[in-house]
Amino acid sequence: MNIYRQEYKYIKNVKIFSKIVNFTNLGFIKEIHNKRMVNSIYFDDFHNTAFFEAEEGIRPRKKIRIRNYNKSNEFFLEEKQSFSHYRSKNTKHIDNNLKNNLIFKGIFDKKLGMIYPKIHINYSRRYFLFDEIRITIDENLNYNLFNSNIIYKDKFSIIEFKSSSHNSLDKIINLCNEYPVKFSKYCEAYKKIYNTNSV
Repeated sequence: MNIYRQEYKYIKNVKIFSKIVNFTNLGFIKEIHNKRMVNSIYFDDFHNTAFFEAEEGIRPRKKIRIRNYNKSNEFFLEEKQSFSHYRSKNTKHIDNNLKNNLIFKGIFDKKLGMIYPKIHINYSRRYFLFDEIRITIDENLNYNLFNSNIIYKDKFSIIEFKSSSHNSLDKIINLCNEYPVKFSKYCEAYKKIYNTNSV
């Protein structure tokens, strides 16, 4: 399944969080899913190309991950690409055996070549809907190198708006009264783990 959309993010924004809660209480925003844990394994090549391209803002660029929810045995292979004016996400359901095989042998990608599991990220996520705009709130982020027991934590919230409509930005800006920021969980995890603030 391939999805084309725009994404807008806000970090540690108590004012916007309060607006979402207030609009939910008033019925303008609906909570559409129970809160759940998101677990993601991000893949990259030996040169960490996906990380550096994201940090430098190169487009098109790509991230590949395996994701599951609430520690279930249902897994998804996801490929996210960023272009000049939109992003796409292709999601494929995979079973536990294929997941283990991809982790053990790596994945061949036409752009990145052979890529391997690098960083594991998990966090709690809530889901909302405002008109055609999907809103997620991520909290309690944990990062670690794949197969490492050393965990790095972030306690701030990430509020993300996603929509396939090109007219959604005005609605988001009107709701938030602020412009979005650039943020990548994979890049943030990489910088914390390797103790670097820049590339």
